[in-house]
Amino acid sequence: MAHPRVSIIVCTYQREETLRWTVEDILGQTFDDYELLIVDQTPEHEPQTEEFLRSQSSRLRWLRLEIANLPNARNYGVEAARGDIVVFIDDDIRLSSDFIGRLLVHFEDASVSVIAPVVVDPRGHDVALAEYFRRYGHLVTTRTGSLLPAREVIGACMAIRRSVIQSLGGFDATLGALHRSATGEDFDFCQRASARGYRIFVDPSATVLHLGFTPGGCGVRTGDPTEARRAQLRALVYMAHKEARASNRSALWVWAQLARRCLIRRDLLRAGARGFYRRIEEMREAVKYVRGFVAAGTLLSKE
Repeated sequence: MAHPRVSIIVCTYQREETLRWTVEDILGQTFDDYELLIVDQTPEHEPQTEEFLRSQSSRLRWLRLEIANLPNARNYGVEAARGDIVVFIDDDIRLSSDFIGRLLVHFEDASVSVIAPVVVDPRGHDVALAEYFRRYGHLVTTRTGSLLPAREVIGACMAIRRSVIQSLGGFDATLGALHRSATGEDFDFCQRASARGYRIFVDPSATVLHLGFTPGGCGVRTGDPTEARRAQLRALVYMAHKEARASNRSALWVWAQLARRCLIRRDLLRAGARGFYRRIEEMREAVKYVRGFVAAGTLLSKE
């Protein structure tokens, strides 16, 4: 049986060595029937990266965007892609040579709309896997194996049916313009997909290494952790407000959703009083930062 066409999209911004590593890992896959698109938002690369990408021109399509906006870059890649399945891989991901083939198997099950691996950070595989099971609960048996059902997955690596992306109107580019550090577009997309009945899963047997905290990417747009957290809170408020407008909810509902998403979380409850009070302070800061947002029904200025 013929497998669906596959497009791998790497959106990159001011990453050099890690981008080269990621592209090398993709080009070294045992499953090689795919197209690779690099959606590049970097104004000017180091000579070594420029030379590397040009040397691989027969094996990838190198697309350039002038303005850095991650969800917009994702949409641009989808529009240019020819595949029925779109695999997003960040520009700081390491993957094994059999990874793509193993992930794509799950699309033999028509009920699977989105599939993602366990994204491992420098803390290690066991820590990451334990967090996934705490977050998503129990395994379910599908036609293609035992998977974790999820409402959202980490955008650093995820495979999606292109028809699902198109039916949802793509990723919300406002989240890339809302703050100089794009945040939350993967969460927003998955929440909208789940609300429409699309099924999202994590394959706990598939893993990738997310290097993280390396120069470049979204991190280059905000080096201040406090400011990064404000960006996340701002994105949550925007998403809650957008959801409220779509379902004709009240402003009070928006703030209730913000509180739920920021405060009533298992990781915070496990952290005890100290973690909870820290998040209370962040909520107070968020209220200051976004005051007037809900009343006006529009985004605040970026200042």
